[in-house]
Amino acid sequence: MNKIVFALVISLMCPPLVFAQQAARSQAGEASRHAEIKEKETSMYADFFDKNVYDRVAQWFYIPRTLRKIFGVKQPALDVNIYDEVPDSNFFTNRIGRRDMSAREIIEGPERTAGPDTAGSWLITKGKFEGISPGFFIKDSTGNEYLIKFDPPGYPELSSGAEAIVSRIFYAYGFNVPQYTVCYFDPKILTVWEGATYYGKSGFKKKLTLERVIEALENVDRTKDGFIRCSASLKVEGIYKGPMSLDGYRKEDPKDFFRHRNMREIRALPIFASWVNNHDIRKGNTLSTWVTEDGAGYLKHYFIDFGSSFGSAGDRVKDLTFTHEFFLDYKSILWQTATLGLLRRDWDKRWEKNEYTVEYPSAGYFDNLYFVAQRWKPEIPHYAFDDMTHGDAFWAAKIMMRIRPELLKQLMKAGAYSAPEAEEYLYNVLVERQRLIGAAWFSKVTPLDEFVFRPKAQGNVHIEFDDLELLYGVTEETPRYRYEITHAGHKGKEVALQGFKEFSTSELHVPLNAFRASGPIQLRIQKYHSKTNRWNPPVVLTLAYDSSKNEFALAGIWHKDQVA
Repeated sequence: MNKIVFALVISLMCPPLVFAQQAARSQAGEASRHAEIKEKETSMYADFFDKNVYDRVAQWFYIPRTLRKIFGVKQPALDVNIYDEVPDSNFFTNRIGRRDMSAREIIEGPERTAGPDTAGSWLITKGKFEGISPGFFIKDSTGNEYLIKFDPPGYPELSSGAEAIVSRIFYAYGFNVPQYTVCYFDPKILTVWEGATYYGKSGFKKKLTLERVIEALENVDRTKDGFIRCSASLKVEGIYKGPMSLDGYRKEDPKDFFRHRNMREIRALPIFASWVNNHDIRKGNTLSTWVTEDGAGYLKHYFIDFGSSFGSAGDRVKDLTFTHEFFLDYKSILWQTATLGLLRRDWDKRWEKNEYTVEYPSAGYFDNLYFVAQRWKPEIPHYAFDDMTHGDAFWAAKIMMRIRPELLKQLMKAGAYSAPEAEEYLYNVLVERQRLIGAAWFSKVTPLDEFVFRPKAQGNVHIEFDDLELLYGVTEETPRYRYEITHAGHKGKEVALQGFKEFSTSELHVPLNAFRASGPIQLRIQKYHSKTNRWNPPVVLTLAYDSSKNEFALAGIWHKDQVA
């Protein structure tokens, strides 16, 4: 008993000691938690085989997926809230999709430094010769660590400019990205750490020497004064846990609630990527790190390596087939075999249309000739991209469209292009492509957004909204809408409480007094599409009656993929 009393007295007299012990136990707990999450590995070759070969065959043995393909039915994304939006998570943070952002805010968003310090020496700690873009891991004189990569020989500024701009655009979308900086350095500042290694072509680890570094830099373009331009990405914070799957999830991660192929922000990646022509979206270009905030640890997921955007393929300009075919495209192989290679697709003629030249080496092979938004393809297929619904695509397209041309104009400065005409060319291609993507995906749904819901007396409601086709000027047609009121009746079967009524303005006054006792009702609004001569799938507003306030409240929004 005396020992217990003594312990209590000590704890009361020395609370900092108790709290320190608790903090130590908490930190130890977090350390053990992150230790349970093993570091994963992948490679370009593993990504290629898994997605182009294994998954393409294995999918037909998964019966539910096969049936969905046969009947053209797609499962809605699972991480969407009742207002048809993606909430903030360790994958995605709503930024420009939720609020206006300035160019300065976007450019400085992921930045923690001004880039590598070129006044002092750089210590190369590791060589990176695998993958598309070779480079080095360095530590500058301030102690910050970077991965530096170089532009393809003969195409200065091609990949480094693309990476600087596109990483910031992805940041504005809402993704986690590292800091990328365009940097010029004198190769004389390079030194090599005695323990530095690299993987040779044989796949075996070798000792990295200054001679091997100089050899690797022989083909890198230099300025007139001998400087080398590079893309420098700052090491992200946290403990590295390897790449993130675009299909499954980590069972040991308590915040990984859904298979990634069922997450809207993953499914919609081709929409985000198609605007900037980033064809190299795959597992190998993601990164997960264990971070601790406010005493709690979790995995934070990044998208990395944007050097294969615009007209760049990372180590060269894009080939004709890029973004039109997968790296291993079975449909294309069958077509070429059946036609003996004699019939050419339209996009095969792009080289002729461009008069067999790349006009601006820093822009590469990037244009909108034969660009069709719904047919744009990354280099590697994924289940998640196959499962993308029109609702997923609409969500991504409306975020992309919020980067207005006047904002994009300022973001282009991050590429540090030496030729103003090349920057202007890229800007014009992006502006035109943005409009093409918006027009394509807005036409697949009823593209209404930014609903303002005002309850009125006697159970009436007044609704205002933005028609995104009109807001962004992707159509000049006079709009034509209709609405109906429905209720989920017996066993969920839909019952029409009020038939269709047409209107043509962005304001709608709906008398709902007669439906107060019906329980939650649905207001289904559709837009007429003149090109298809059909009504688009509806946007469904769920309305719930609040008896305490004697008014209806907006309880949900859903952009449907099908009319039925």
